[in-house]
Amino acid sequence: MRGELDEVKRPLLIAHVSADLQLLCQTCLTEMTFQIDHDFTLCVVPDEEQAEQITEYDAVIADDEELSVLPLFEDELILSLPVVAHHAPGECAVAESLLREDDEIEASEKPNPFSVLASLKKSSK
Repeated sequence: MRGELDEVKRPLLIAHVSADLQLLCQTCLTEMTFQIDHDFTLCVVPDEEQAEQITEYDAVIADDEELSVLPLFEDELILSLPVVAHHAPGECAVAESLLREDDEIEASEKPNPFSVLASLKKSSK
């Protein structure tokens, strides 16, 4: 984490957060490791009025000249979490077996759209 000033001398907080979190795959309900590796930049402003004027960065309000960074890192970790946790393609055994079964069922139940042509061909001979 470091602090800088941007082109118009606004204070910026530039940070990086990384973590390996244990989440529950919502497909197979087993634990999985989810890696977060996230860079973020926040513009530190004294009040909400100035925060609304910031468009280039996310703004954080430091109204009493002190800023607790722990909640900022916690927020960035939460924002980096997936909406639904699941294994990467090819790593979830349940999903693979379900996909294969669905493909086999679909392939066997779908009528061949060209089967009508085959019957016409036979009748014309």
